[in-house]
Amino acid sequence: MIDSLFKVDGQFPCPKCEKSYVHLRNLHRHLKNECGIEPSYQCPWCPKKCRYNFTLKSHIFGKHSSTSAMSII
Repeated sequence: MIDSLFKVDGQFPCPKCEKSYVHLRNLHRHLKNECGIEPSYQCPWCPKKCRYNFTLKSHIFGKHSSTSAMSII
């Protein structure tokens, strides 16, 4: 799939959506974790979902900074 991509103007386009990336590793990350995939990390205190664990931790720290919320991190 990725082997068939052509580099256009120094960018790597996603074959599934309209996004493009300067670095191939970012396209790989996008295809693996983002494009067409529902976020898998659910906040235990609200409906927020994140695609990355570090994003969920940042959300919990910023929005749920009580001591009980911080014990999960």
